[in-house]
Amino acid sequence: MTKEEFLSALAKNNIEVKVHFGDSAIAMSDGFCVRKNHFRYETLYCERGKEYDVMGHPSESDALIFLWNRISKNIK
Repeated sequence: MTKEEFLSALAKNNIEVKVHFGDSAIAMSDGFCVRKNHFRYETLYCERGKEYDVMGHPSESDALIFLWNRISKNIK
């Protein structure tokens, strides 16, 4: 799954969640985050400057699929 496919799936399913990409947005924003950390990608939830549920993934595609499954299971 690409970033564009992920964002398109959110829009298609009328899911309004905050998803940030990259390190710069993480420190200042609440919501889900996807970032590259050395040789892997990480998904996490940020709230009030704290990081929760950090999970490592071998690729951006794997990270986005994991995040999509996590977000979409709550709306079905």
